[in-house]
Amino acid sequence: MRRKAFAKVLCLLLMLPVLGIMANAGATRYMGVTLYRSDYDYAPSVMIGDGPLIKMWWGGGTGSGDGIYYSRLTPTGWESPRLVFTRSSSGWDSRHVCDPSVIKGSFTFNGVNYSYAMYYTATYDNIGYDSHIGVAFSNDGVNWVRYGPPIISPHGDATPPTKQYGAGMCTVYNDNGTIIMIYFDSTLGGNYMVTSTDGINFGNRQKVPHPRSWEHIGDIAYSSSEGKWYICTKHGNDQEIYIYETENSSLMSTWRHTGGISSLTTGNVKNHNPGFLRDPYGNIYFESNTEYIYVYYGTGSTSPSTWNIGQSIYVRGWEFKVEGNREGWTTKNLMYDYGPSSGGPWVVYTHMLDPYFESPAIELPAENNRYIKVNIANQNTRTDGKIYFKTAQENYYDESKTVTFTCTNGGGWWTHTIDMSVNPKYTGTITGIRIDPVSEGNGAPLGIAFVRFSSTA
Repeated sequence: MRRKAFAKVLCLLLMLPVLGIMANAGATRYMGVTLYRSDYDYAPSVMIGDGPLIKMWWGGGTGSGDGIYYSRLTPTGWESPRLVFTRSSSGWDSRHVCDPSVIKGSFTFNGVNYSYAMYYTATYDNIGYDSHIGVAFSNDGVNWVRYGPPIISPHGDATPPTKQYGAGMCTVYNDNGTIIMIYFDSTLGGNYMVTSTDGINFGNRQKVPHPRSWEHIGDIAYSSSEGKWYICTKHGNDQEIYIYETENSSLMSTWRHTGGISSLTTGNVKNHNPGFLRDPYGNIYFESNTEYIYVYYGTGSTSPSTWNIGQSIYVRGWEFKVEGNREGWTTKNLMYDYGPSSGGPWVVYTHMLDPYFESPAIELPAENNRYIKVNIANQNTRTDGKIYFKTAQENYYDESKTVTFTCTNGGGWWTHTIDMSVNPKYTGTITGIRIDPVSEGNGAPLGIAFVRFSSTA
């Protein structure tokens, strides 16, 4: 009853609606390891919307070369992993098969129609040199028919002893029957895009405008609602993951570095070979009411035997719309705090000095997230708001890392856009933010509907 009364007071005192659309964002939050196995695991391809369960294919150790495993997420957890694709007895893919990218569509091979295509990296070399890209087809995602020869080969010589990786680490997207593939070719020193109408024969390559051409792309995913692509890559000798967003609907447009995953949040020195949670055709998945984007990847220590499949949330912004879901945030110095209400927002009462909301541990590239936008309704007398931030270089809050703003009071919801770059320490990787809406409350309600990052005011 107390919560219902609290909500009624909120409706009376904070009368104006909360408006706005999602802004550019780029913080990531570690959610822990999602799948363990006794051998090493990495490079997941994760699909949602193909039936009631999330499906995942990934590369992992078999005890004799790498193979491709499969599992589904049930209400009680991930099913026991199944090895569904292994090396050939001889030839170009006779040692390792790995780095799957699975897509749905309509594919025909040897007169048989298939609904899944799996593109993968393979080699005959124990170390992993001279890699090529192959494809296999399936109607259930478990039983696969190998096409046979490689469909993409290195442009130059990658055979030992040249010690070249070759061509591999591909990611695919089904654009209404046209398969778009991006892959890495060490002999050309970059990432390239090719397309196919049958899923087997790919046309001329185009070099993609990757700002760090030596990074291997892990996955691509398209957002039709925003008209842009999301890209995740492995970077820094498998130590961290970068997330990019394109400027527009073309993969050939500018890529902006907007997020990252590293030991700063995972606690693991190895974080690599990422894949987005995508729909069956490769479109990005946004979780309802939170706008979360999920990223899966290999994570562990320097020893491959410790690599498991980890999970992070790419936070496009915190939308406090689900009852009781604080989305990792904590509060302090409040009189009443029941968390977000059903449909939002998050309203509290404070009668103390220094009330604040503190974010979970995040990784945020400051250069492309200059502005913080906070939607607040404030009934308190004070209006002296302040935002604290932490960085990878100075991973603690103090007065030297703050930006002040006026927190409008007197009724209604106001979106405050704070230019964090006015503080010269707002650089590098931001590891957390703390919002102090007012310096002292006087027992009146105060609400936060959303917190967003943006590159523009």
